[in-house]
Amino acid sequence: MSTFRGDEPWENGRRQRFPTGIVIPVGALVLLGVGIVIGLLLSRGTSSDPTPSDSDALMAEAGPTVTSLFTPPTDLQGLVQTITASTAVLRCGAEDEGTAVVLDLSSLTGVNGSTVVTNEHVIRQCRGGDVVRVNHQGNRLKGTVLSWDRKRDLAVLDVPEMKARPLPISTSAEPGQWVMASGTPMGYRNSVSVGVVSAVVPKEHTVSTDTTIGPGSSGGPLVNSAGDVIGINTAVWEDASAITLATQIEALCLQAVDCSDDLPLR
Repeated sequence: MSTFRGDEPWENGRRQRFPTGIVIPVGALVLLGVGIVIGLLLSRGTSSDPTPSDSDALMAEAGPTVTSLFTPPTDLQGLVQTITASTAVLRCGAEDEGTAVVLDLSSLTGVNGSTVVTNEHVIRQCRGGDVVRVNHQGNRLKGTVLSWDRKRDLAVLDVPEMKARPLPISTSAEPGQWVMASGTPMGYRNSVSVGVVSAVVPKEHTVSTDTTIGPGSSGGPLVNSAGDVIGINTAVWEDASAITLATQIEALCLQAVDCSDDLPLR
């Protein structure tokens, strides 16, 4: 009976032995080959990874990051400062305070100075030519009513001495978009509230949001994350919780201004 150990090779029933002089060189060559392969793999992995400068170059080629209208702005503080700097507090006769926003409607109104937009109910008592008292960043100014649309609750005023920068306009409003409402609720100047668009009702030219406004916020701007005015805050729905209504900015063209040349959109 033939027997064998597991470490001894067999062939045709006979044990085969390798000469020791061959085993050592073969082992050395195998180790050398493994080392070369590992070195090549490490070299390829290192050279394929971009260096920090390469990453910077790739980012530069991709261009700046575009803020989505469905997410908050990257510079929220900067947006608040921009919006509040272009809003003013209005008072007409014995009416409560309201808010107005500076927009560039010169091409539609023929007025070279600053035009501000607010709610019609805020300046109703001054439609006959009475002066509207305007407070912009502590500066007391005077304004006159140019036009109004009672049905859509919009009004346009001329404030010649207003020095604020007009805010851009956009007609893009979709459910889920991030928005900010600015105004003067209960006398608190430069107040803001954030939320999202809940619904858009084109037939009524209305945008509903879950932002919070109060007495004094009427006429203030509703802006998106890009800083564009998409509506004018108008009212709170009394029969529902946390539903604020704003009039779409394009509703200005229905009666308040002649939009033969179209609204000056961004």
